[in-house]
Amino acid sequence: MKLKVISHLLLLLAALIWGLTFIAAKRLLIYFSPIEILMIRLMIAYSAIFLIKPKINPFRGIKIDGLIILAGFLGIFISQLSENIATLYTSATNISIIVAASPIITAILAAIIFKNKIKPIFFIGFIVTMAGIILLSLNGKRLDFNPVGDLIAIIAAITWGGYTVIIKLVDKHKIHPIEITRKVFFYSLVFISIASLFEKRTFEYKDFLVVENIIWFIFLGILGSGVAFFSWNYGVKQIKPISTAIYIYLIPVITFLAAPIFLDDENITLLGGLGLLITIIGIVISSLKLNKKESKEISLDSINDTLLNTNTCDSEGKQEPKENRPHEQET
Repeated sequence: MKLKVISHLLLLLAALIWGLTFIAAKRLLIYFSPIEILMIRLMIAYSAIFLIKPKINPFRGIKIDGLIILAGFLGIFISQLSENIATLYTSATNISIIVAASPIITAILAAIIFKNKIKPIFFIGFIVTMAGIILLSLNGKRLDFNPVGDLIAIIAAITWGGYTVIIKLVDKHKIHPIEITRKVFFYSLVFISIASLFEKRTFEYKDFLVVENIIWFIFLGILGSGVAFFSWNYGVKQIKPISTAIYIYLIPVITFLAAPIFLDDENITLLGGLGLLITIIGIVISSLKLNKKESKEISLDSINDTLLNTNTCDSEGKQEPKENRPHEQET
């Protein structure tokens, strides 16, 4: 129970931080390209985590590291980069609405992979929350649809749902969240470095020396990537993927409340306040009902243990000795 409380608090912390990253990205896109922002952000985050735990992470085999590589490719390289690129083509309003729909992707993937049941109340909470987020995101503005930008934002939502499920799969091998986070960042840096080779834009070092830009990059690197991703990866260890939906729903709420403080063209209107209230009602519907029935269902951890025991049997049907299992190694 204590671990679950800590996990919920860490997921909440991640949501609070990510709610501000949209604002940081919007400020930095004035000076930098989406690829430059993501690369600098990841370099800062990886360096910070390496200082915390400088131990060289072992290669854990193609099966485990393959999942981590896929997590880095989907959750950071594709998802985060897609959000930044989408900002160039469509409004932040559209992006926040589309990305907030990622929990439904996570729920569907979890139902397929982990055989989790999706309760009808989840869909009710999802619909109510999305209605609130749409009103909250409009906030007196007009909703314009841009096929290119909106499609890129949809890609970000789908890949983030995949990332959350993959991290849950990696967790069954009992690897420390810091190691997972650091490896995810490392492989993401490899992908983003390759992508940067095809960018024609010349990096302007003088823009990086602007004090405001330095502050936003430190925020994105240390908090937006390092702290937030570690918190999310740790929280997902104890919480069902479907239950993490409420924290994704909170991200547009945080952005809505913080944007007027940092952005001159943002303000809170009556329509936005109504959207905020409806969003909170939807979150309450989703969280309370899910938590109430959670104890009556087979826990996701027990399902993972079953999958793990099956996968650690050799070809003759004999189980490997406990000390030889890769997930039992110290990290």
